[in-house]
Formats: sequence, C-alpha cells, structure tokens
Amino acid sequence: MARANVSITDKRKDWDKFVKNYKTSSKKKSVATRIGLFGKKSSEIVQIGTQHEFGVGFWEPQEDNDPRTVKAVQEWKALGKRVPKKIFIPERSFLRSTIDDKKTKIRKFVIALVAASFKKNDVNIVKILNLIGFKVVSEVQLKITKGDDDWPKNSPFTIFRKGSTKPLLDTGRMRQSISHELDK
Repeated sequence: MARANVSITDKRKDWDKFVKNYKTSSKKKSVATRIGLFGKKSSEIVQIGTQHEFGVGFWEPQEDNDPRTVKAVQEWKALGKRVPKKIFIPERSFLRSTIDDKKTKIRKFVIALVAASFKKNDVNIVKILNLIGFKVVSEVQLKITKGDDDWPKNSPFTIFRKGSTKPLLDTGRMRQSISHELDK
C-alpha cells in the first residue's frame, strides 16, 4: 500500500486578521468608496456633471453670462447665424458607463490588491478602499478624456463656443473634479 504525505495549512488566520482590521478601522458595519462629483447639489460643477450623466436639462446660451459664451454668441450672430434659444443636453454617462465598461478590470484590480495585502500581511480596509477609489477615478477621468463613440455629438453652437468637437471636455474642470471619498 502506497503512502502519501499530506500537509494542511490553515489560512483562516489571514481571514481572521482581515476581519479584525476591518472591525477596528471603522465603527460602522460597512465602509464604501464613493466615486463622483462631490459638493452641494447647487454647485455648478455638480449640476453640469448631473446634466451630462443623466441627460437632463437645457443650456440657454443667450442667458449664460460666462464671458466665453457671451463672446461666442456675439461672434455667431456676426456670422449671420441664429443662436439657439435652448440646447438640449443629452445623456453622456461618464460614471455609470465607466463602471459598466470596466467592471472586469476593476474586479481583477480589487482581487490582486486584496491578495497583495494578505501576502504583505498589511490588510487595512481603509487603505484598500482608497486605492480602489483612486483606480476608479482614473478610469472615469480617462473615459472623459478619450470620449465614447456612443455619446451624442456636440451641437454646432457648442463646438463653435468650445473650439472642439469633444463632448464633456472644455476647460477640464469637471474631469479634474471627479474624486472619491470613503463613506464610513
């Protein structure tokens, strides 16, 4: 009769340490990373982001007091063109669509990050969630920079005002405002 040497390694101690660190890193039972544009609902950048993410709202160029818009309205009229009263802002999802498009990549990143944390014996849920937040923020910002073929094109007046055909990119302020925070 043949004999085999078998050894069993109990890795539960790693899990127990993870749970202990998790419990001590937060007084609540759950911690999450939120990605988006943060601030008061009335802030301009949150309103712009919401309008583009969900496609709700109109832009009234002739009512906009931004100096660039005022100048563009004057130049557009000087060319003999009619300035639209309202321009519908269509949906150009940059948050939800990034999560949908990159969920496999994000999942693999999370698995590798947690595995590396266990391997280094450095399991800190807050640190892990912050790193996940930075990763997803960079993916969202990259999508805004590259654009999406499914996004509706800008209106002719918007292209004239911005000097670019790229949706969601003008000054870069919205893209740079994408951030993450821990919801403890």
